[in-house]
Amino acid sequence: MNGREVYLPIMMLKSLLTEGNSMKKTALVALLAAVFVLATAASAFAAIAPTYVPWTAGGANAGSADTPHADYQLHTEKCAVCHSVHNAPATVPVGATGETELLLRSSAADACTYCHIDSNIGGKVVYDGVASNYRTDYASNHYGGPASCTNCHSVHSANTIEGLVESKILRDGQFANGANYFYEDAYLDDLYGAGWTEADVDADPDRDVQISVFCTKCHDNWSDAAETTISAYGYDGVGYSYVDVKHHPMKAADVIFLAQGASTTTQVAWVDANYCRSCHDAGYINQPAGTITQSFPHYTPGYAKFLQVFTDAASNTGSGTIGAPGADTGSDDGACIKCHIRGAGGQGAGLSY
Repeated sequence: MNGREVYLPIMMLKSLLTEGNSMKKTALVALLAAVFVLATAASAFAAIAPTYVPWTAGGANAGSADTPHADYQLHTEKCAVCHSVHNAPATVPVGATGETELLLRSSAADACTYCHIDSNIGGKVVYDGVASNYRTDYASNHYGGPASCTNCHSVHSANTIEGLVESKILRDGQFANGANYFYEDAYLDDLYGAGWTEADVDADPDRDVQISVFCTKCHDNWSDAAETTISAYGYDGVGYSYVDVKHHPMKAADVIFLAQGASTTTQVAWVDANYCRSCHDAGYINQPAGTITQSFPHYTPGYAKFLQVFTDAASNTGSGTIGAPGADTGSDDGACIKCHIRGAGGQGAGLSY
């Protein structure tokens, strides 16, 4: 109701009150009822009218950080980008099933898809912009099952790894679902020594180390030497359990290879493998400029296990063509050859050994 709509009934009411016969009193009651209905309708409409706020990089959404996931200020309007306090829909959008949750546009499990898969509102599009790539288990993705978005990312930027990977909003400490995924102690002991704290991770000057620290929270099959036995959680052929295994080490290439049971003391690797991404580099190393859809570790179509490989004989000089391992299922040899073959004579394993 505007000022004129309120003013006219008030003037009519004043007239009726001054004249005071029964007919006019009846009209007075009807008028008061009409005013009440109008006021109530206006107030009810106001209660459900607020809805989501469109995300923009500036304006009311702008804090000092260009992201809706952090830096909420007294003058910003970031919460309403994802949450509608009074007008969240009852059901999820067409194409999905179930009810919306936490006053979001969708279920909590799929809340990230609106900005980062179904649209480019968030600035970073993953899973090629196709939600089924996130919801279905492939060899080339982390899917929305055990490894959902909120298992890795802290949506509101609380308790995240700081420093060089701060913008990735990667969870610090235990995961959101209560699973017992903490930092891999052995890896951090090797990096920082006994008595390390999360502050050591935050302050690390190498972002690839920080990423590896994060990956080992789930993939705790880490080793610093090929002859070291580790206890890692994984599939043992029957089910998932902790098993004792030996594992490819994450370390710099040795000029002289010495290992238990080795038949050689010569050099066998020519490229360092200090990080998880040293091998699982699809969508990271040699990624075309501007490409954001085929991104490690979300979805790298065709690159099984996020591996890039050498695809031709030039790999024996370290200058081969980098490509996919074929389909989503195999051909891992080219990933090993990237590090384990060098020189015109095919030192190391040899392409035609």
